[in-house]
Amino acid sequence: MTTARTFAGRVARATAFAAALAAATTALLSGALARRWTLDREDHRLRAAAATLTGEITDDDAQAAEEADKEMAEVAAAGLRIALWRGGRRLGGDAGLPPPGAPGCESGRWGGPRWRRCTTAHGARTVVVASSMRPLEEALGAGVAASLAAVAVAAALALAL
Repeated sequence: MTTARTFAGRVARATAFAAALAAATTALLSGALARRWTLDREDHRLRAAAATLTGEITDDDAQAAEEADKEMAEVAAAGLRIALWRGGRRLGGDAGLPPPGAPGCESGRWGGPRWRRCTTAHGARTVVVASSMRPLEEALGAGVAASLAAVAVAAALALAL
Protein backbone atom coordinates (compact mmCIF):
# COMPACT_ATOMS: atom_id res chain seq x y z
CA MET A 1 0.00 0.00 0.00
CA THR A 2 1.36 3.40 -0.94
CA THR A 3 0.96 6.50 1.17
CA ALA A 4 -0.81 9.48 -0.36
CA ARG A 5 1.96 12.08 -0.17
CA THR A 6 0.33 14.90 -2.01
CA PHE A 7 -2.69 16.92 -1.10
CA ALA A 8 -4.43 15.71 -4.27
CA GLY A 9 -3.68 12.10 -3.31
CA ARG A 10 -5.15 12.57 0.18
CA VAL A 11 -8.27 14.19 -1.29
CA ALA A 12 -8.66 11.35 -3.81
CA ARG A 13 -8.32 8.72 -1.06
CA ALA A 14 -10.81 10.51 1.21
CA THR A 15 -13.25 10.76 -1.69
CA ALA A 16 -12.90 7.05 -2.45
CA PHE A 17 -13.47 6.15 1.22
CA ALA A 18 -16.55 8.41 1.26
CA ALA A 19 -17.79 6.60 -1.85
CA ALA A 20 -17.26 3.24 -0.12
CA LEU A 21 -19.16 4.46 2.94
CA ALA A 22 -21.97 5.79 0.74
CA ALA A 23 -22.12 2.48 -1.13
CA ALA A 24 -22.31 0.55 2.15
CA THR A 25 -25.06 2.80 3.50
CA THR A 26 -27.01 2.56 0.26
CA ALA A 27 -26.63 -1.22 0.26
CA LEU A 28 -27.98 -1.50 3.80
CA LEU A 29 -30.94 0.79 3.20
CA SER A 30 -31.87 -0.64 -0.18
CA GLY A 31 -31.58 -4.18 1.20
CA ALA A 32 -33.92 -3.37 4.07
CA LEU A 33 -36.43 -1.69 1.75
CA ALA A 34 -36.27 -4.52 -0.78
CA ARG A 35 -36.93 -7.09 1.96
CA ARG A 36 -39.90 -5.14 3.32
CA TRP A 37 -41.43 -4.56 -0.12
CA THR A 38 -40.86 -8.18 -1.13
CA LEU A 39 -42.57 -9.47 2.01
CA ASP A 40 -45.46 -7.02 1.54
CA ARG A 41 -45.95 -8.27 -2.02
CA GLU A 42 -45.82 -11.90 -0.90
CA ASP A 43 -48.34 -11.18 1.89
CA HIS A 44 -50.66 -9.65 -0.72
CA ARG A 45 -50.35 -12.79 -2.87
CA LEU A 46 -51.08 -15.07 0.10
CA ARG A 47 -54.09 -13.01 1.22
CA ALA A 48 -55.44 -13.03 -2.36
CA ALA A 49 -55.31 -16.84 -2.38
CA ALA A 50 -57.18 -16.91 0.94
CA ALA A 51 -59.81 -14.50 -0.43
CA THR A 52 -60.28 -16.71 -3.48
CA LEU A 53 -61.01 -19.72 -1.27
CA THR A 54 -63.37 -17.83 1.04
CA GLY A 55 -65.28 -16.59 -2.01
CA GLU A 56 -65.92 -20.17 -3.14
CA ILE A 57 -67.13 -21.77 0.10
CA THR A 58 -70.57 -21.95 1.69
CA ASP A 59 -71.63 -22.55 5.29
CA ASP A 60 -71.54 -26.31 4.73
CA ASP A 61 -68.29 -27.70 6.20
CA ALA A 62 -68.26 -30.69 3.80
CA GLN A 63 -68.55 -28.40 0.76
CA ALA A 64 -65.95 -26.04 2.25
CA ALA A 65 -63.53 -28.94 2.80
CA GLU A 66 -63.98 -30.09 -0.79
CA GLU A 67 -63.34 -26.56 -2.09
CA ALA A 68 -60.22 -26.26 0.10
CA ASP A 69 -58.88 -29.51 -1.37
CA LYS A 70 -59.58 -28.28 -4.91
CA GLU A 71 -57.97 -24.93 -4.18
CA MET A 72 -54.88 -26.66 -2.76
CA ALA A 73 -54.45 -28.50 -6.05
CA GLU A 74 -54.81 -25.24 -7.97
CA VAL A 75 -52.40 -23.12 -5.92
CA ALA A 76 -49.72 -25.81 -5.63
CA ALA A 77 -48.47 -24.89 -9.12
CA ALA A 78 -47.80 -21.35 -7.84
CA GLY A 79 -45.78 -22.71 -4.90
CA LEU A 80 -48.53 -22.08 -2.36
CA ARG A 81 -50.03 -24.29 0.32
CA ILE A 82 -53.52 -23.64 1.66
CA ALA A 83 -55.70 -25.13 4.39
CA LEU A 84 -59.11 -24.38 5.88
CA TRP A 85 -59.67 -24.74 9.63
CA ARG A 86 -62.59 -24.54 12.06
CA GLY A 87 -61.20 -24.11 15.55
CA GLY A 88 -58.42 -26.64 15.98
CA ARG A 89 -59.74 -28.99 13.28
CA ARG A 90 -58.51 -28.90 9.70
CA LEU A 91 -61.45 -29.12 7.31
CA GLY A 92 -59.51 -29.41 4.08
CA GLY A 93 -56.48 -28.41 2.09
CA ASP A 94 -52.85 -29.14 2.94
CA ALA A 95 -52.58 -31.46 5.94
CA GLY A 96 -48.92 -30.48 6.40
CA LEU A 97 -49.63 -26.89 7.40
CA PRO A 98 -49.56 -26.25 11.14
CA PRO A 99 -52.72 -25.02 12.90
CA PRO A 100 -53.47 -21.34 12.44
CA GLY A 101 -52.02 -18.74 14.72
CA ALA A 102 -53.21 -15.19 15.24
CA PRO A 103 -54.57 -13.45 12.13
CA GLY A 104 -51.83 -11.81 10.08
CA CYS A 105 -48.65 -12.83 8.33
CA GLU A 106 -45.43 -14.22 9.74
CA SER A 107 -42.26 -16.01 8.73
CA GLY A 108 -41.06 -19.16 10.41
CA ARG A 109 -39.95 -22.76 10.07
CA TRP A 110 -42.62 -25.42 9.68
CA GLY A 111 -41.19 -28.79 8.79
CA GLY A 112 -37.69 -27.73 7.78
CA PRO A 113 -37.46 -24.78 5.36
CA ARG A 114 -38.54 -21.23 6.11
CA TRP A 115 -42.11 -20.31 5.15
CA ARG A 116 -44.16 -17.15 4.93
CA ARG A 117 -47.65 -17.81 6.29
CA CYS A 118 -50.76 -15.64 6.36
CA THR A 119 -53.75 -16.50 8.53
CA THR A 120 -57.14 -14.98 7.70
CA ALA A 121 -60.34 -15.36 9.73
CA HIS A 122 -63.55 -16.01 7.79
CA GLY A 123 -66.45 -16.27 10.23
CA ALA A 124 -65.90 -19.35 12.39
CA ARG A 125 -63.32 -20.65 9.93
CA THR A 126 -59.70 -19.74 9.38
CA VAL A 127 -57.72 -19.92 6.14
CA VAL A 128 -53.96 -20.48 6.27
CA VAL A 129 -51.89 -19.89 3.13
CA ALA A 130 -48.12 -20.38 3.05
CA SER A 131 -45.24 -20.16 0.57
CA SER A 132 -41.59 -21.07 0.74
CA MET A 133 -39.21 -18.23 1.59
CA ARG A 134 -36.42 -19.77 -0.54
CA PRO A 135 -37.15 -17.84 -3.79
CA LEU A 136 -37.49 -14.58 -1.86
CA GLU A 137 -34.27 -15.16 0.06
CA GLU A 138 -32.39 -16.08 -3.13
CA ALA A 139 -33.52 -12.90 -4.87
CA LEU A 140 -32.62 -10.75 -1.89
CA GLY A 141 -29.28 -12.54 -1.58
CA ALA A 142 -28.40 -11.62 -5.17
CA GLY A 143 -29.11 -7.96 -4.39
CA VAL A 144 -26.95 -8.08 -1.27
CA ALA A 145 -24.11 -9.69 -3.25
CA ALA A 146 -24.27 -6.94 -5.87
CA SER A 147 -24.27 -4.26 -3.18
CA LEU A 148 -21.29 -5.82 -1.41
CA ALA A 149 -19.43 -5.95 -4.72
CA ALA A 150 -19.96 -2.21 -5.15
CA VAL A 151 -18.64 -1.58 -1.63
CA ALA A 152 -15.62 -3.80 -2.29
CA VAL A 153 -14.76 -1.97 -5.53
CA ALA A 154 -15.00 1.44 -3.83
CA ALA A 155 -12.91 0.26 -0.87
CA ALA A 156 -10.29 -1.29 -3.15
CA LEU A 157 -10.08 1.95 -5.11
CA ALA A 158 -9.60 3.90 -1.88
CA LEU A 159 -6.82 1.60 -0.75
CA ALA A 160 -5.12 1.73 -4.15
CA LEU A 161 -4.84 5.51 -4.09
